Amino acid sequence: MDLIRLMRLFARSVDAGSFSAAAREARTTQPTVSRQIASLKAELGTRLLARGTTGLKLTEAGETFYQRARQLLGEIDELRAGIVGAGRHVVGRLRVNSPAAFGEQYLTPILVGLAQRNPALMVDLVLSDHVIDLMEGGIDVAIRFGPLPDLRLVARKVGASPQACFVSPAYLEQHGEPRTLDDLARHQCIVNSFVWSTNVWRFSAAEGERTVEVRGSFRANNPRSIRAAVLADAGIAIGPVWLYFDDLRAGRVRRVLQQFEAQPLDIHALHLPGPVLSPKVQRFLEALEGAFRDTPVLAETFLGKTPVSPKRSRRSLSVAPARRKICIANHMNVFAWISRCRQGITWQKWPMLFVTLLLTGAAHRPLAAPVVDDSIAQRVQVCTGCHGRDGRAASDGFYPRIAGKPAGYLYNQLVHFRNGGRRYAPMNRLIAQLGDDYLREMARYFATLELPYPAPQPVTVTQAVRTRGEILAMRGDPARDIPACSRCHGEALTGVQPATPGLLGLPRDYLSAQLGAWKAGNRHAAAPDCMAQIARRLTPEDIGAVSQWLAAQALPAATRPAARLARKPPLDCGTVSAAAVPTPSSATSGDIARGEYLARAGNCAGCHTTRGGRPYAGGRAIDTPFGKVFTSNLTPDPETGIGKWSADDFWRALHDGRSRNGRALYPAFPYSNYTRVSRADADAIHAYLRSLPPVRQRNLPHALRFPYDSQLSLAGWRTVYFRAGTFEADATRSAEWN
Repeated sequence: MDLIRLMRLFARSVDAGSFSAAAREARTTQPTVSRQIASLKAELGTRLLARGTTGLKLTEAGETFYQRARQLLGEIDELRAGIVGAGRHVVGRLRVNSPAAFGEQYLTPILVGLAQRNPALMVDLVLSDHVIDLMEGGIDVAIRFGPLPDLRLVARKVGASPQACFVSPAYLEQHGEPRTLDDLARHQCIVNSFVWSTNVWRFSAAEGERTVEVRGSFRANNPRSIRAAVLADAGIAIGPVWLYFDDLRAGRVRRVLQQFEAQPLDIHALHLPGPVLSPKVQRFLEALEGAFRDTPVLAETFLGKTPVSPKRSRRSLSVAPARRKICIANHMNVFAWISRCRQGITWQKWPMLFVTLLLTGAAHRPLAAPVVDDSIAQRVQVCTGCHGRDGRAASDGFYPRIAGKPAGYLYNQLVHFRNGGRRYAPMNRLIAQLGDDYLREMARYFATLELPYPAPQPVTVTQAVRTRGEILAMRGDPARDIPACSRCHGEALTGVQPATPGLLGLPRDYLSAQLGAWKAGNRHAAAPDCMAQIARRLTPEDIGAVSQWLAAQALPAATRPAARLARKPPLDCGTVSAAAVPTPSSATSGDIARGEYLARAGNCAGCHTTRGGRPYAGGRAIDTPFGKVFTSNLTPDPETGIGKWSADDFWRALHDGRSRNGRALYPAFPYSNYTRVSRADADAIHAYLRSLPPVRQRNLPHALRFPYDSQLSLAGWRTVYFRAGTFEADATRSAEWN
């Protein structure tokens, strides 16, 4: 008798809930399964299953046999996988247990990515805020926070959960803010009974570790319930920063007692002991550690990066508490001395006393508070928690690269997430309150990043599948009206300005997931939605093939999106239409050639190219008696250059000295001379500049002294010195000279 085969069939029947369902999975008949289970019963000499109204029920002996069989079958599968080739895929069933809130937010994308990378692996995520016995629950890995009482299990630290004290602004208005740990005794404190077995909170302070016994009328074993109680003004709670991060940014909660560090909770992955760690568990733990390393809110040092509450200045943090106490004590000493001596001070001595006070204040003035970097680079650090450092993509293959993608594309996706067109709960919540201008700024920041790409993913399919993927990507399938990817995403597949993304450098799991979402109708774009039309014509095999081929391709030396498509797109695209910018459609090659000649004659590149920089991308500092003026980007980049400037806009800048938005330009750009350039010559220069490759380089603000940095002073200069003019030929000169 093949006991292993019978054990596998028995376990499959239990998992499926019936013999008929198990037969379908095993591709056999229900009577065959029934006979095999009967032979297993006869071999063991005991009844394993009983039929109930809702399906198969395990007897007590059957439960014991099922648990042990499941463990043995897992070990057999892992042994076979290791012998056949552990580097390819892991197989079997991976059952993971985690607290509900944490598992929903962080484990789900990790496990989805793991399952997509390993088709033979079945993942079962069990979310529960109760401790489940690993042996009884058939759990391979359990995620636990805080102390570990069960020493029979193998524990592996995979991260940390920084903790802090959070409270609603309304509660503080009613009850006041605690300043010391002793103040907690008079406040309502909400205890997490899943983590803390008692009402004792632990903190780290300058003098060492301190414990505080707290009280309150509400406690819960679920962090989301505790968060809800905090938002309902029920009291103060110690909670994980990752759970309250959005609330903190939005001002729904405030962090108190910041001078005392709440004890962070170590995050451990627990598994049963064994002589060898199974490949599926090993692969999951590696993915877990990699993802947590790229998630700032799961780092013990993250509290130093907690965003400042909106109630406080975004420019600087308050003086450190210890330094503030010293300053207050010194000033109190001075005022105490005045109180003791004021009766003996004559009016002649008051000036000396005043000077003394000034000197004392200067001597004990606190050091300048640390300045918060309020740049867009600092504010988008929250994005890198999922999308990897600098937006290069995370290591789990679930989150895509956003660095270097076209700004129009990134902006469109942010708008879709904010408005509900795309669904992913963390993203939807994160940007729900952000306006269009903020989203554009985020998109422009990531679009300007030029960072190296990772090596292509190794090929895991046959040559025939690769060939099919290459044909779809580069030539399409005319018989099914499927255009090639390169027709819309550029010949190099690196994307096209202003809103079409590149397809290289992305994980195959992400590519297949997005194509599948288009096909299933879960992703949408502006009408007409060309991607939805194409995806519906693809088969699952097509999606797998093209995803595999794209993920295996090395990127070209020039990874920036193309300036424009070489030919008209095969389908009408609502996204491209919505992002359309003015283009010199009437410009001829002769116009461009003349424009190039005029730009060279006027040495435009001499001012608009910084040393070692890209031609015409600006950034060069020009010294003037009033400060520095930085030249602008003249390339056709739509976000930082003149990509959205029409010929009329360009003519107004040359002729009238005004930017596209109507603001007066500084005369370091000598429009007082350019005003006499003819309209035909201005159009030719504009056509030439629009033919250049776009360069994503932000324009630097001028560094002019007051009052020369104001539009008012510029208006005064224009009134006195500037008059718009037109070109008049010099009759004494030749036509060539003119």
